[in-house]
Amino acid sequence: MSTEPGKPVKLEDPKAVLNRELWAVLTPGIVLTLIGFLLAFTFVGAPPPKTLRFASGSSWGAYNRFAQMYKEELAKEGLNVEVLETKGSTENLQLLIEGKADIAFVQGGIFPPNKDVELLSLGSVYFEPLWLFIRSNEPQSRFSQLEGKRIAIGPEGSGTRAVALELLEDAKVIGEVTTVDAGGEAAEKMLYDGEVDAVFMIGSPTIDAVRRMLAAKGIQLMQFERSKAMERRHQFLSRIPLYAGVVDLKDNIPAEDIELLAPAATLVVRKNFHKALPPVILAAATEIHGRGSILSDHGAFPSPLYCSYPIAREARYFYDRGLSFLYRHLPFYLASGLDRMAILLLPFVGLLIPIVRLLPPVYNWTMKRKIYRQYRNLQRLEHKFGLVPYEELAEELNNIELAAKKLASMPPAYGADIYALRSNLERVRDRVAIMESGPPKLTLRKADKSLHRKPGKGGGKRRADDDSDDDDGDDESED
Repeated sequence: MSTEPGKPVKLEDPKAVLNRELWAVLTPGIVLTLIGFLLAFTFVGAPPPKTLRFASGSSWGAYNRFAQMYKEELAKEGLNVEVLETKGSTENLQLLIEGKADIAFVQGGIFPPNKDVELLSLGSVYFEPLWLFIRSNEPQSRFSQLEGKRIAIGPEGSGTRAVALELLEDAKVIGEVTTVDAGGEAAEKMLYDGEVDAVFMIGSPTIDAVRRMLAAKGIQLMQFERSKAMERRHQFLSRIPLYAGVVDLKDNIPAEDIELLAPAATLVVRKNFHKALPPVILAAATEIHGRGSILSDHGAFPSPLYCSYPIAREARYFYDRGLSFLYRHLPFYLASGLDRMAILLLPFVGLLIPIVRLLPPVYNWTMKRKIYRQYRNLQRLEHKFGLVPYEELAEELNNIELAAKKLASMPPAYGADIYALRSNLERVRDRVAIMESGPPKLTLRKADKSLHRKPGKGGGKRRADDDSDDDDGDDESED
């Protein structure tokens, strides 16, 4: 490519140059960001389900009643809850393991026989005291007083049965009693009818069967003499007070303060439970259980305490910080969608920050590199001086000047560098022009005799004296 040095060059629009260079710098960053999006998308799970299967308990029990309340609360968030009636905690765990339930009420201290499936807890939601009613007119306080008696320990699959068997075995009286698989109102009736001598029951003091047996004559509630020892030996039990008259103030039920042993009802899920569901479920639990009860203070539940299973990470976050901003101000499914999108934004933010920081220096280097390229061409040209013909040097210099003129379309910030390049080009062109005309010829004028005379007035006087001497010499010779 060659042209006359003075020939005008068509310049590009500076904005077009700027846009082209910016895209050249941004394109690698955009490609990396898209790759990051694709990688992050693999970690974004499916949206939360529309239906939740909730394993509760028997139709007359507190588990079922509370599950119906969860159904109403979660319906406000667009989540449909299918309440499953079961025999209790043991069956609930089995449904979780088999994948037939998504969430379940499980009594503290109850574990599945098969531990291959990892279960997590969302927290405890209320205390459910252990009641041991005995048909007697005398106060009862020790398990040894049960020897020889028939005891209703709850139906097969219930949490009551599991706890009753554990306590009877620990007290070493399991072989001295006769157990009957019955619970609830059926066991209550058997106690009244004399078919059993004692009844184990776990549940709220507001349950009708518990209220009736607390008020019944000839029925004693065992107040465990060694409750502190039992609490230490069975970590899922907690000692809680039941104050006189708190169940029925008018009829003064109970008639005196009672110390109860109580496991806690907990919400248990599988490890693969959808990560978006714990916050909305615990928010519903706060509405249902957070107001307190005759057994707990306001705000005591839901709680990460009293749980037999590890707390899910999302539940722990809820207890530490509450609902996130999105879940507080947006509908559940919209908040969940935006929360999932936040995962996709992580690679974008992670790449955007270094790109923004690197963009100015990279852009500056890209622009100056065009100027420095012409300086390299000038250096190569100078190295050829005296080695190649003048015509080749002139051709190459013309190409460099043409490229330098095109740099005039660069942003004004680089004007000083461009003018410095042009100045250096002019100097090199002068040197090339000298090579074309050859070395300068030096010419000397003809020597003048006067150039050999010494300057000054003394020289003229000396010449006159010499002439005078010559005349004298002539005179002497004539004599």
